[in-house]
Amino acid sequence: MSKLLARAKVKRVNAEYDYQNISIDDAYIDDCCYNLEQAIEFALKYLVEMNGENYVENHDIRAQMNKLKSLNAYIPCEKELRLHASTINSWEVETRYNDNFVALIEDINDIKDIADAIIDYCDSLVKTLHDMKLYDDAFNLIKNKTKTIEMRLNDKKRKLLKKGDFIRFTNTLTGEKLICEIIDIYKYKTFTELYKHHDKVSIGYKKSDNPNPDDMLAYYSYEDINKYGVLAIKIKV
Repeated sequence: MSKLLARAKVKRVNAEYDYQNISIDDAYIDDCCYNLEQAIEFALKYLVEMNGENYVENHDIRAQMNKLKSLNAYIPCEKELRLHASTINSWEVETRYNDNFVALIEDINDIKDIADAIIDYCDSLVKTLHDMKLYDDAFNLIKNKTKTIEMRLNDKKRKLLKKGDFIRFTNTLTGEKLICEIIDIYKYKTFTELYKHHDKVSIGYKKSDNPNPDDMLAYYSYEDINKYGVLAIKIKV
């Protein structure tokens, strides 16, 4: 992973230093706004990378947001960010090349909050991100928000999962990635027990299908199921 998040944090710290000194000399406004633009730009580019894609190679905040939307990725403070996008974009150039640059303190305060929210979200992904692979059919059902329960063994790797963590699913056919939040985790002894407690569509079947717990034997042996037990991981795109 690149150093984009670390760079975003440095720019945010620099912006705060500038902000605290505006009352001493309003020349600090230029640096404050430039650093805030950079912090948000780097953080959004980091989110694109976390979703397994290359970020758009320009300074346009909206370009990174549109890229994230195309990936069905969550964007913190999306409404507020789109509202201020034109202002933030202008800061990348105006703060450096316009001797008469001005900015409203109200805008700076709002955009500081946006930068903090995006960076905090990036931090939460770093601390709680788990990688899993999925076949194409299951991946697309989750992407389309039809399948909301991922079924796994409760093995050593899955015991690390917690409510509020994130899973980055990778499509084994296309390589596409999708980040989902864990909403809840249900533990069962067997898939037979699990199937009794969850709607068939939510676990990946069609409405016309007749779900059979033995279908899971294509992925896990009886021995492993009895040894570890199983999980129904409720997720949200």
